[in-house]
Amino acid sequence: MSTIIKSSSELRKNYNSIAEICRATKTPVFLTRNGTGDTVLMDIESYNRREDDLTAAMHLIEAERARMLGSRGYTIDEFEQNMREAILKGAALRARKRKMLKTGKLDSRLLEEIVFNNIKFKREEVLKRPGIGEDCAAIDFGDYKCVMSTDPITASASQIGKLAVHVSCNDIASDGVEPLGIMLSVMLPVGTTEEEVGEIMRQAGGAAAELGVEIIGGHTEITPAVSQPVIVSTAIGRAPAARPEQKVRPGDLVFMTKSAGLEGSGIIAYDHEDELLGRLSPLEIEEAKSYLELISVVKEGVVAGEIGFSAMHDVTEGGLLGAVWELCHSSGVGAEVWHEAIPVTVTTQKICGIYGIDPLCLISSGSMVIITAAENKDELTRKMCEAGVKLTLIGEVKEKGFGVKLVCEGKATEVGPPESDEIYRVR
Repeated sequence: MSTIIKSSSELRKNYNSIAEICRATKTPVFLTRNGTGDTVLMDIESYNRREDDLTAAMHLIEAERARMLGSRGYTIDEFEQNMREAILKGAALRARKRKMLKTGKLDSRLLEEIVFNNIKFKREEVLKRPGIGEDCAAIDFGDYKCVMSTDPITASASQIGKLAVHVSCNDIASDGVEPLGIMLSVMLPVGTTEEEVGEIMRQAGGAAAELGVEIIGGHTEITPAVSQPVIVSTAIGRAPAARPEQKVRPGDLVFMTKSAGLEGSGIIAYDHEDELLGRLSPLEIEEAKSYLELISVVKEGVVAGEIGFSAMHDVTEGGLLGAVWELCHSSGVGAEVWHEAIPVTVTTQKICGIYGIDPLCLISSGSMVIITAAENKDELTRKMCEAGVKLTLIGEVKEKGFGVKLVCEGKATEVGPPESDEIYRVR
């Protein structure tokens, strides 16, 4: 192939045409200055290939030099075996990197491996940091600590304004604290109307007023990045800095409030009403919708905070069993959960039966898991009754080696970390 020579002045005048020659011919163009060779211009693909060839040649030269100095080589069979192992290892690594994640929040392993492990910098003012089963962060503000939590609402469209307020405030309540303020970041799909925005904010404003929480800021936008409304809410509470922290111990009791699957049942009733008609009565559908009026756990969280608790967790994605597992994981203990003791309404059982989903693994804002010392049982039960909150004893804390087990009719089944919530199987 003939050598292509151009002057530097020609490059300044006709850069695009000379660059196209490089790309089309895959050969370098030699540039001259005042008639003398000066630089060489290559397309990036040819340059990278040349660098790869030079690197490979250097490796071969180094390997030959090592062989001549007495380094052990490989037989053909050994070389083929090593190559097969390398190819399989590379394929497994690529498959893992390309693996599509399930819908819903990341599982516990991924949270620890690729989320928490990448949080490097820490400040001394931060009292409580991210962790499995940890709903809130806490920051030292002198005599008080600021308690914060954030959550997205992605699984519901029709009641998203109400849910956005309640879900984050529930997280604050799981720290035994009353929420004070909330911020809402609202992302809406193209085509959203003024009336729809108004309805979302009417829901959010009503829920905030009901809880005595002020909406103190946020952001609202229409964006092609979402196909349905998405709200990310951040709630803020305040707690005395001197409040003693209690530790979960074997022998502590596991309670839950209200019943399992409340939020999931309500979302399904609203978003799939046409499918449910004819399989549930109109009264049952309305009952399921009414469960979304019960999704606040602020009352029970504050009551438990006044009495004293070892750990609390509101039941969101992953359902009741997921909440218990996360609490045990974060506290370094095991637990025995009694299936027959767990309250599930008849309507929730029917809805779950229709869609073939497990109510114990269904999103259930409105339920709070409370772990407390056995000596608090009577006072907690009495105070919850006075507050009008249904409280049920569903299990007992065990040693870590016991694991988390669900006991049904005398048979124990191991409970693992929560996977994708059952609500996503309905969609």
